[in-house]
Formats: sequence, C-alpha cells, structure tokens
Amino acid sequence: MKGDILHKLKLYYKDEYIRLFQGDCLEVMDKIIEKGIKFDAIITDPPYGTTACKWDTIIPFNKMWERLNRLIKEEGAIVLFGSEPFSSALRMSNIKNYKYDWVWDKKKGGNIMNLKYQPYKVHEIISVFNKHKYYPIMEEQKERKSKTEYH
Repeated sequence: MKGDILHKLKLYYKDEYIRLFQGDCLEVMDKIIEKGIKFDAIITDPPYGTTACKWDTIIPFNKMWERLNRLIKEEGAIVLFGSEPFSSALRMSNIKNYKYDWVWDKKKGGNIMNLKYQPYKVHEIISVFNKHKYYPIMEEQKERKSKTEYH
C-alpha cells in the first residue's frame, strides 16, 4: 500500500476486514474518491450538532451527500446514526434516497448532564439511504412485544 493515497491518511484502526481513518471526513472522503474506491455500504455516526463541543458541528449536508454518493456503489446503502433534531434534518436533506429508520434501543442512555432540561435518551435513530426503490419481502411478521409490561 506504499505510495497509495490512503497510506498518507492517519490510520486509526485496521484488521482484515476494515480500515478506519481519523481526520476531517470531507478531506478523507476526497482522498478516497481520488483513488476511485467504491463501497458496498457506508456506515457512520456524524456529529449531530446537539452539544456545545467544538467537534460537534454538523457537516454541511450538500458537501457530505456529494461525496457519499460518489463513494457508494450503485446498489449500496448509506447508514447514518443520529438523534433529534439532527435526524429529521438529515432525512430531509436527501429525501429522494431516504428509505427507512431503525431505532437503536440502548441498554444505557446518554445526555446525563441534561437531565434537568430533557428526558434521558435511551435510543438513537439509524437512517438508511440508497439510490434504489425499496422492495420489501412481504412475509407475516410477529407482533413485537415490549421488554416491560409498562409503556
């Protein structure tokens, strides 16, 4: 991989299946685009802009989608984690390719410092995007039961 554009990026983690790079995501994506690499899936947890932390600045959606669409294979999926109000803005930024959400029901919640101002967050929204029409497999589904008897 010497001489490879990706070799010049700051490698955060590597194993036989994945390589994680640390850096400004727009710059990292530009370097990967230069290399001509395409992905079956892109799964990421972008900043939501819900805190006052310097790193928690929302990536400009138009710049993000421009790059993600160049990196994903034609049949690939883009999966983005989020929390409200970020998730609503994210979906509306690419409503054409938005397909559905999953809800990650966490065992431990977050935002403990904000409990005086808002409820304890025990889930995150995972939004799925791709360029193709969704064709669900229509099979009878089991009713999902709550883990507790109280709602």
